[in-house]
Formats: sequence, C-alpha cells, structure tokens
Amino acid sequence: MPSALLRLTQQALTRCIARLGPSLAAALVVAGAAMAIDHAQLAANREIQHKHATEAIATVRYRLESTLYQHLNLTTALQAYVSAHGAGTRPFEGREFLAFSSTLAAGRQELKSVQLAPAGVITYVYPVAGNQGAIGHDVFKDTRSSSAAFRSVKTGTMTVAGPFPLVQGGVGLIARHPIFLEGK
Repeated sequence: MPSALLRLTQQALTRCIARLGPSLAAALVVAGAAMAIDHAQLAANREIQHKHATEAIATVRYRLESTLYQHLNLTTALQAYVSAHGAGTRPFEGREFLAFSSTLAAGRQELKSVQLAPAGVITYVYPVAGNQGAIGHDVFKDTRSSSAAFRSVKTGTMTVAGPFPLVQGGVGLIARHPIFLEGK
C-alpha cells in the first residue's frame, strides 16, 4: 500500500509539473529579467555615486589647494616687506613685524603663525600667544625640517615640509622662504 501511495503522489506531481511547465518557465524568465534590470540599476547607481564622490573630492581639493596657495603667497609678501624695511639704515623692529604680520594673518584660521628667523633662529613670531615655544628655535639644527631649510637657502626659493609636530605644539606644514638682505 505505501508504494501505491507513493506512485500516485509521483504521478500527481508529474502531471502538476507538466501543466505548470510553461508557467514556471515564464516565471523564471520574468525573474531573470527582473534580476538583470536590478543589476543594471545597481550599476547605474554606483556610477552616479562615483560621479558625485569625484565631484565632492574635486571641490575639496580645489579649496585645499586654494587655501594652501594663498597661505604660501604670504611668504612672498613677508619677504618683500622685510627686504624693503630691513635693508635700510635702521634695524628691523619687532613691533613692525607684529603689525605687518597681524594684517597678513587676519581671517586665516588655518595659519598657526608667521615667523622670521634671521640666520636660521626664529626671532619674530606672530601671534606670540601659543607660539612662544618657537622663539629661539634654530631651524638649521632641527632634524625634521633642516633639509628643507637648507634647500630653501641654497635654491633661494620657498620650500614646504611636513606635516610633522611643531616645536610650539600641534602638527602642521612649514613653508620657508629665504630672505637675503644686502650687506647682512
């Protein structure tokens, strides 16, 4: 009896599959098409996300480069100021440096300090508050940045070093622009 029941069940199942065959095939085709459409949509979404990410990165890069170039150009302004005021008959004065540097640094929160280092020793710093640790520091003896300082003097051009820990605290990039005064 159990084998007869099993035979009947198999026959019923075979008839059911035979009747559902075309429907089952259609369902599989529809499911396959839906999966293909879903895959295409995922690929399109990834492409859109990649495009948006690329645009966002380009914007950040532009802003970073712009800010960096603006800050680096400050060294040229400082070089011109010191050359004009420090080459005269009277010595360059610290209060003049503070007044000029405060104007240079105005509105530039990313700028930690503006410094002058006659003969490689940091003597003038703006702002003084928070940067006292840099005063008296010999940039030519600093193993982290001396190679950039020597290269700057040798080539007569600006060099940028870092990022690394700063002597006054924090981490940053250092831009050095040599200033050569006649007779000094």
